[in-house]
Amino acid sequence: INEKIVPELYLLGAQKAGTTALAEALMSGGIKTPNKNEKEFQFFKHMDWHGHHVDKKSKWLDEMVDCPRYGRKVYGDFSPINLALVPGCMLPADGQPANLPSLLSSWYGASRSRVTFVVMMRDPLSRMHSGLYQESWHQKDGESVNQWMKRTYKETKETPNDVKGIITRSLYGKQLQAWLQYFEAAQFLVTASSSVLKKHEMQICPLLKVKLRWELSCQEDLGTYHHEHGSLEDEVNEEVRRDWYSFYRKD
Repeated sequence: INEKIVPELYLLGAQKAGTTALAEALMSGGIKTPNKNEKEFQFFKHMDWHGHHVDKKSKWLDEMVDCPRYGRKVYGDFSPINLALVPGCMLPADGQPANLPSLLSSWYGASRSRVTFVVMMRDPLSRMHSGLYQESWHQKDGESVNQWMKRTYKETKETPNDVKGIITRSLYGKQLQAWLQYFEAAQFLVTASSSVLKKHEMQICPLLKVKLRWELSCQEDLGTYHHEHGSLEDEVNEEVRRDWYSFYRKD
């Protein structure tokens, strides 16, 4: 776009589903990122979503490298927050509703069909539980994890239009529905979290090699990156877990 190399691959998320392990494998295979080969670009999380986005596109392109005269380079955006930047799921830093699928569709234009998306899913409650530790939500309120989960479930039922982002990031159905309004289903590779992939010795890189039409040579050895904390079953009682699974089942 405008003689700049823009990402052909988006590892959309979800957060706390093992995206770091896969991103490192992809970068080891030669895929570059706009921000000096660090995993998370995070441009859209911190973008001002007010008003028109023409100037934002210019700033986005300023982050990209120039197209090479010869050969091809493949770039990716591995920011796992991107999956949830859809209406009703996530408010970025400026507090304005985001619609990243619509924005990318507009910016890529006729090239939108050349973009590939990877979505890694994890049990929604387990993902929220891990995210709770990453963001220290319960510690802000001086509660146990079980107390926080119980109180937050009650608040979510009472005010369904004002739900915390840590909760909505596990609404995979709503998120994918928003993305599929602007991109074809064939452009998405939806898979399990890295821990599940490792257990079953499933490989993503060969599939991406075909989708990207590029000699991707990553060696998948999906490790685990996690915060040290107790298990969901140990920290959240059965009644509270049942309530939350009922909530997520509707998605």
